[in-house]
Amino acid sequence: MILTYTPQQELNLYPDSQFEDSKQLTSGRGIILYTSNDPEELVLKCAEDLKTPLSNPFKTEEFLVQSRGMSSWLKLQMADKLGVFANAKFRFPEETIWMILKAFLGSGPDKNPYTKEGMAWKIFQLLPELIQNQKSVFSQVLRYLGNKTTRVDADRSFRLCRQVATLYDSYLTYRPEMIMDWQAGRLPDGQNRWQGVLWQSLRKAFGRKSLPELINQMNFDLAPLDKNLLPERLSVFGISTLPPIFLDVLQLYGRVRPLRFYSLQPAPVMWGDVESEKDVEKWKDRSIKRAYAHAKRRVSEEELAVDTGNPLIGSLGRTGREFFNLLVDRDAHDYPLNFREPKGDSALARLQRWTFEVFSSQPEGRKCRDKKDESIVINSCHGPMRETEVLRDYLLKRFAGDSTLRPRDIVVMMPDPEGYAPYIRATFGVMGDNMPLNLPFSIVDREPRGESHLIDCFFDLLQFFDGRATNREVLDLIDSTVFRKKFDLDDEDVETFRHWVKQCHVHWGLHGEHRERFGSVNTNEHTWRHALDRMALGFCMRSNGDRMWKSVLPFDEIEGENAIRLGKLYRIIGGLIELEEISAEAKSLTLWVNFLKNLTAKFLPSDNDTLMDRRRVQDAINDLDDEYSKLAGDSRVPLRVIRYHLSNVLEVGSPQGQFLTSGITFCGLRPMRSVNAKIICLIGMNDGSFPRQTKTPSFDLSGTRKAGDRSAREDDRYLFLETLWCAREYLYISYVGQSIRQSQKIPPSVVVNELLDSLDRLFDFGEINRVPKKARDEMVRVQTLHPFGKENFTGQEIPRSYSTDNLQAARALLSPDEDTQPFVSTRMSEPEDRLSELTMEQLILFFENPAKSFLKQRLGMSLWDEDSPPEECEPFELGNLEKYLIKDRLLGIALKLDDDPSLFALERAKGSLPPGSLGEVWFNEAKRDVEEFVEKWKDDLTGEKEEPVIIDREFEGIRIRGELGPFINGKQVLYRCVKEIKGKDRVRAWMRHLFSSGFEDNGKETRFYSLDKKYLSLQPLSKDSALRIISSLISLYQRGMQEPLPFFPESSYAFACNQQDKPDEEKEGEAKYSESKGIIEARKKWVSGKHQRGEAEDSANQLCFRDEPFRNPEFAKLACEIYKNFIEASEVDKKDIQ
Repeated sequence: MILTYTPQQELNLYPDSQFEDSKQLTSGRGIILYTSNDPEELVLKCAEDLKTPLSNPFKTEEFLVQSRGMSSWLKLQMADKLGVFANAKFRFPEETIWMILKAFLGSGPDKNPYTKEGMAWKIFQLLPELIQNQKSVFSQVLRYLGNKTTRVDADRSFRLCRQVATLYDSYLTYRPEMIMDWQAGRLPDGQNRWQGVLWQSLRKAFGRKSLPELINQMNFDLAPLDKNLLPERLSVFGISTLPPIFLDVLQLYGRVRPLRFYSLQPAPVMWGDVESEKDVEKWKDRSIKRAYAHAKRRVSEEELAVDTGNPLIGSLGRTGREFFNLLVDRDAHDYPLNFREPKGDSALARLQRWTFEVFSSQPEGRKCRDKKDESIVINSCHGPMRETEVLRDYLLKRFAGDSTLRPRDIVVMMPDPEGYAPYIRATFGVMGDNMPLNLPFSIVDREPRGESHLIDCFFDLLQFFDGRATNREVLDLIDSTVFRKKFDLDDEDVETFRHWVKQCHVHWGLHGEHRERFGSVNTNEHTWRHALDRMALGFCMRSNGDRMWKSVLPFDEIEGENAIRLGKLYRIIGGLIELEEISAEAKSLTLWVNFLKNLTAKFLPSDNDTLMDRRRVQDAINDLDDEYSKLAGDSRVPLRVIRYHLSNVLEVGSPQGQFLTSGITFCGLRPMRSVNAKIICLIGMNDGSFPRQTKTPSFDLSGTRKAGDRSAREDDRYLFLETLWCAREYLYISYVGQSIRQSQKIPPSVVVNELLDSLDRLFDFGEINRVPKKARDEMVRVQTLHPFGKENFTGQEIPRSYSTDNLQAARALLSPDEDTQPFVSTRMSEPEDRLSELTMEQLILFFENPAKSFLKQRLGMSLWDEDSPPEECEPFELGNLEKYLIKDRLLGIALKLDDDPSLFALERAKGSLPPGSLGEVWFNEAKRDVEEFVEKWKDDLTGEKEEPVIIDREFEGIRIRGELGPFINGKQVLYRCVKEIKGKDRVRAWMRHLFSSGFEDNGKETRFYSLDKKYLSLQPLSKDSALRIISSLISLYQRGMQEPLPFFPESSYAFACNQQDKPDEEKEGEAKYSESKGIIEARKKWVSGKHQRGEAEDSANQLCFRDEPFRNPEFAKLACEIYKNFIEASEVDKKDIQ
């Protein structure tokens, strides 16, 4: 706490006379601290220092940095300032500390032996025996792992060991005195005593001194025993916090070699005592209580003279203040450089000027805010996608207004790069039509799985062996970039595999034993083994529909190129089966290493494109063998533990050269990455996302926070403060401020709120009813839910969007009465290939769904409901299609129209039945329906059978082909074991009836039978009438290849049934009534009901007819044209209509 402070008048607060040796600043004896609020000034000073050559030109220039991003940026800056920059090594703090320790002690490890992963494996080995021998001490651990037993889940146990190892790592760095106490036998009391006991066993097992022990052993008055291990000079750049124990070691190095810190600082004065207003309130409370206790009188707050300084610095700058104080405590010589004092009157400049005056609790005089000032922009959006869209429009506006602005002048930071990466790629990857320019960009700091296809596939494989091997899991692996490259797969291969999986009814499980491990029945039905057996047999023989071999039905599609594809699929599935059997049991780490090497050899490619990622995976596997297997000993673990371990060690950082090299840089909001940029954007500044919340376990013994302790929350707050300094011209902030579902307000990050509070001190936003307006009401722009909201294009409260697509959508929303444009607005030209051949089946399928035929045959489209993936779970009942096919085959057998194989065994071999006895239940139910059908119509369906009639003739220049039948008792007999006749049944019966009447010498009656009480009977037509109707239908077919026809078997039939001819005098009076009634009835079939699926649900109809098609006059015309003659020929339907 401070009372007063008077800053030095001159910028240089420490004249040369203060130093014992004026050459100290160049020779570097001691810690030299260069400070500035401008990273560019720090770079200039560092480049100037590096101009003094090392004693040997082949020696390496050493740097200490905290992140790869900072090292990449510093390399570029040094190369820019020096012309050439090479032979430099950038180390992280821990590596540097162990290097210095080894030099001073003369021997020792090159790196920390007490790593988190190493300690975790050793604890995992030691813990069971310790629990067994000291149950009372480890009672707390025992309760967590599995009360009163030492046989615990290995995965749960290892995760606890990893958490304990993380705590020990923190103790070694931030609580060295605790470690030394434990080493001396002074263990904690109570239920946490087990931590000290475990540490003693761990230390004994490692047999090597820890960091606190080594530092305690060092004599700070002696020179290093091996000076050759020390770098000739060390530059510490851009670091804003280090553990005190690390600073002690660096201080020791600084006594013998030049050590320079280049650190950001808000102002050229000592600011280490600036407190936050929250800390002041706590201090006041304590002071009042103490005064009352000692003086026995109450003390008012006015009697306490307190000056806290700048509240923004006090609140956000704790990490920097503590670091500055720790350096000063270690006799660091503060040497301020040039500090950039922002000029101008923009909001950002005034804010930065205020932070420059760290001891000013109030800024320069408040002024009215200029609404055109966009130096600070804060946007509240409905989700990450809207955030990136709004950001894109903002940056395009900046480029439009500044011809000197380059993409590399922009840095976009976010707390969660992995979560925002897909939205960034979707928004910036493909710019919309007529947008001013494409913006080059790069995304760094992604998670390993998001950054590398190979590593992502590697973890997918490890996850796969813990799963059920569903069709989707396997097909996703096959469709991955890695598998495509490894097994030389193309799109056609993958689509063929999907088709095979659907046809062979693969749902889940590699084989029966694999299913049994998940508590299911040991059967190969619906497994990958069953499918491979069918495919392999299909390569050797044909099934001809029903020929099996040893209960296996050959899959008839394996020939030609498909045989080569089968070989690829066999390699994949066979490899998965082999490795799954190995992975099922817990193993030692050595055996798991062999498993992982086998896995990478079988499934991961090894080419130049994947070389670096493959090496990372291989290094992690080798470390498991060389280092961790020795620590774990004979401990046996399941694959889940190995996967968890690898996820911790496979940390893939941003490849060097991507950070701030070209284009806009999207990166993580990480501590100690503060670099200058013309425009700095912060997105995803949501409440709870930033600053990060660090959850510590309940058994953490660190106690009260001390100066220098690492705190993710305080580090993030300080990073935000540094970002305010580093934005040169513009600061952009966005967050998810509204719920995407209900538009409820969501608060931003607490640091954004503190920034808004500071802006209230800087600006006068006016008043409403004599109540001052707040910055959060005036500065925060509430964006629209959708990018096509009209507010995005009026340019009033929200800047205009650059998206022409969204502009068109916004205009369409402003004119809702205009008709929706149809999918095909004009008739297409005739197909290039003239219609020369047509089968009866083609014509039937067309009129069953004209829109679908148009999309598939003319446009070559695939429909989503047809190409849907198979279900991951095996069927527990027969699907509609399977039920129809089984009943149809059973009917054929019952009527002696088909051969009589063992149909149940055949369907089970196909995989169309549910597994086990459940399949038999459903098959028998289908069989009962068929028996009911046969019993109902046996007199009509038994009798003299005739041979099918083959049609193959020319008709109006088109070759017509088809097969009619079956014929029983002189009638064409059609049937389907369903409760009622559907529209598609009428279409099929009518087409076959027309072909029978038109192309046979003697037309016959056609009957269609169902489970309904009445059958459909179509009386013979004259040959001329039938051919005339066929001709008109063929014309409609040809027209249907140019545009989708609004004909729908159910809806059109319902309409046509209510459009009967009336006497002439009745037609005019009843025309409107009849049309209205027809549309009402048609709509009942069009719209889905409780017990029916309407034709509007069909995917082809949804695409081609976005509105109800009944207003189209072609609907009524086609319904009457196609169904008029059908109704006249149909005896049953005549009676129904009357």
